[in-house]
Amino acid sequence: MNSTKNDPFQFMLSNIEIIMIAINNSKTANEAWTKLSSQLSNLKKIMKFNTFKVYSKILIKISFLINDYNNRIMEFEMERSMFLKDIDEIMVQKSNLKQQLANAVQIEEKYLRTIDKVKHELDKVRHELR
Repeated sequence: MNSTKNDPFQFMLSNIEIIMIAINNSKTANEAWTKLSSQLSNLKKIMKFNTFKVYSKILIKISFLINDYNNRIMEFEMERSMFLKDIDEIMVQKSNLKQQLANAVQIEEKYLRTIDKVKHELDKVRHELR
């Protein structure tokens, strides 16, 4: 019973898109059965109408779960791409800040050298005044 040919539910799962379209476009299970009988030639060989009726209810629930799962995946992928974009922007900002810091450190070192020169000159003047 593991093959699709003998297992009604497995057959329905492997043809889920066609079956769900027929179910969604039909008012009754009987109407969906009639549509599917013409689309899937081996349907009546694999299962009876009552089996289809019961399994179609399960298939509808599975289809909703699959759609919900796919929607969640899409949401996660969108969030992931937003995070990756944010990471790229943060890396650019980080690079800019590193450059600004390096520039600030150079300016500070220049000022400190200038202050040291001024102190040295001031010490010379003080020493001469004594």
